[in-house]
Amino acid sequence: MAGAEMDDVWCRVIADRADCVVVNVDYRLAPEHKFPTAALEEGYGVIKWMYDQPEQLGINRERVAVGGHSAGGNLAAAICLLTRERNEFPIALQILDYPPLDLATDHNEKTTHPQAIPPWLAAIFNDCYLTSPEQARNPLASPIYAESLAGLPSALIITGIRFSCPGSRAVCAAAKGSRHSSESQTVRRRRSRVHTLQPVGSGGRCLGIHNHPFTASLWRVKAQILFLYALYLSACRGNDPIKEHE
Repeated sequence: MAGAEMDDVWCRVIADRADCVVVNVDYRLAPEHKFPTAALEEGYGVIKWMYDQPEQLGINRERVAVGGHSAGGNLAAAICLLTRERNEFPIALQILDYPPLDLATDHNEKTTHPQAIPPWLAAIFNDCYLTSPEQARNPLASPIYAESLAGLPSALIITGIRFSCPGSRAVCAAAKGSRHSSESQTVRRRRSRVHTLQPVGSGGRCLGIHNHPFTASLWRVKAQILFLYALYLSACRGNDPIKEHE
């Protein structure tokens, strides 16, 4: 929905307050570039470059963490799974901020909230990202379906209650149960948080706008724009998105 510059201020705030180096990855976006060749592989490639050339950024390559919010949280979790599989470099920590970890469950079966992404829009996001519905059960697309969490880095998982997801219960269960995992997991819930605009800041201040009155209205405008874009894409493919998502 946007480029890396959308998160630039937020990344600067993290770098300042955590006193660390933050790398903001400008990966290619769906639907032009679908799972897994673009965002996932490019995110992985940037971390590998960081590990292979730590002197370029003046970092300790043994203390590299990966994180993201919303779709970025999905990518961060998937990158950790891919890192475990390929065993090319370690990741010290994963930070997952309201991540969509299950793309396979029907969106109409998930709990919802008036301020959350509506099921029809979530379905369009899936169609844009995945080449086929079968890919939704691939753990690199839906990390919640990983057979085991063993060997993954410790995780900070930030959730809310106003989301179009199976509540935060699935995330909490995965983190607390950690199916065969001995690593530590931390879950934090923000009761008033909705799927949101990025925090904005000035002069080192981070101004949260999660509950600003215009947030829901702005999301409705975004939803209308995205729906028109989806109509255009479907028309190019000869499909009828209204019938497909009824």
